Amino acid sequence: MKNFNQIKYKDTNWKEEHLRLIEQFYKKTTYFCIYFDDFKEILLKDYNSISHLSSELIIWFLSKLNINTEIIYSSELVDEDITGADRILAILKELKATKYITGSGPGSMRYINEKDFKEAGIELEWQSYSHPRYRQINGEFIPYMNILDLLFNEGPNGIDRI
Repeated sequence: MKNFNQIKYKDTNWKEEHLRLIEQFYKKTTYFCIYFDDFKEILLKDYNSISHLSSELIIWFLSKLNINTEIIYSSELVDEDITGADRILAILKELKATKYITGSGPGSMRYINEKDFKEAGIELEWQSYSHPRYRQINGEFIPYMNILDLLFNEGPNGIDRI
């Protein structure tokens, strides 16, 4: 099984189709004109993996929301053969973490063994996420969209919503 940073994609017209749909759905939003061209430029570049594309987009989103945080790639911390909860635990140990907030909520309960984390001295907190509301252009608020939805609708003020 390949790790996320090893997954390639076939270079079909998926990028153009995604951009067409994003433009169609968001062109009337307040901040579309400010961000779309930069987003498009990033998406249309050639990348050697989905992970590389994802990393570039994450870095761009962080900059647009003025979020300054260090980015550390798990591949730089632990052996790529370690997977699942063992990988998470190895990363946390390497970073000398004392607390882990699960990112996937109750779904991760099926593969995380609380005892292993306790023995490692790492507190587990099961995330209970309540989506903040923000202005959207098409009627009633729809939660759990994507970061583009937030950015195109709220611009740099989006940081106040997340």
